Amino acid sequence: MRVALIFLWIARIFALLIFLFWGAFFCEHLFEWFLHSKDGLPPVSVWFSMVLHLVMLIGLVIMLKWDRLGAFITILGTVAFFLSIGYHGFPFIAMINILPILSLSIYWLINYFVARN
Repeated sequence: MRVALIFLWIARIFALLIFLFWGAFFCEHLFEWFLHSKDGLPPVSVWFSMVLHLVMLIGLVIMLKWDRLGAFITILGTVAFFLSIGYHGFPFIAMINILPILSLSIYWLINYFVARN
């Protein structure tokens, strides 16, 4: 059971670090598009992408407490965000968000097999 908890905490640490990584991008784009914009408000497509980016960040934070819900929201937010911006490096750059989910998957598998025995 200790091994399972190690994977849980690895997932939480990954989620926090990735939140900080993508959060820095979010803040930079927030300043660029909304606070320091010379042309007024950005187009609707930018608003939509920023909301999806926020959903991805919220999923990472939720993952710290409610792992399954947070993983689900993170996956949905990540896929939707990167598809909305039309990033050509997708899915490779988005794969960074898989790290906490992989660790959680190992945690879930260990718990499943321990509960069966």
